[in-house]
Amino acid sequence: MEIIIGKKGETELDRVIEAKNGSKEAFSELINEHKIELYKLGKSILRDDNDIADAMQDTIYSAYKNITTLRNTKGFKVWLLRIMTNKCNDILRKKEKLVPVETMKEDSFEESYEVHNEHIYKAIGELDDELKILVMLHYYEDMSVEDISKSIKVPKGTIKSRLSRARKKLYESLKGER
Repeated sequence: MEIIIGKKGETELDRVIEAKNGSKEAFSELINEHKIELYKLGKSILRDDNDIADAMQDTIYSAYKNITTLRNTKGFKVWLLRIMTNKCNDILRKKEKLVPVETMKEDSFEESYEVHNEHIYKAIGELDDELKILVMLHYYEDMSVEDISKSIKVPKGTIKSRLSRARKKLYESLKGER
């Protein structure tokens, strides 16, 4: 598990505890440490920068308002990403639409690559929240199965089987996009 050390040698766990006790500064530091992960997750679900900004703002507000309810202080990052996923899904529900995928031009490799990525992001966005978060943590945040297991207190075997199920669903979803 990645241990992030901040001011005065504090770990992330120390900052989570301080934030739960009302420290705005500690909460702000936590958000600054995870804002890139929030953006990446938002991009994988929404792709529109304005929607992502709205989801991030709603996530930060909700996390600040509810940090005292966080039971597993070691699982702050997963908790925060779960809130972000829910806020992104709320935005999608409000818009009642799927994110459009650009049409491919045959002779443009760059556009082909972008469209391929769009298909991948769309397929990830269609996964259940549980699988989506695991895929993002493992493949985009480079967290090991062991670190994810410790963070969300689920056995490693369960994480492996869920990642396997996610890969199969992604394969099936992307198979028709070729």
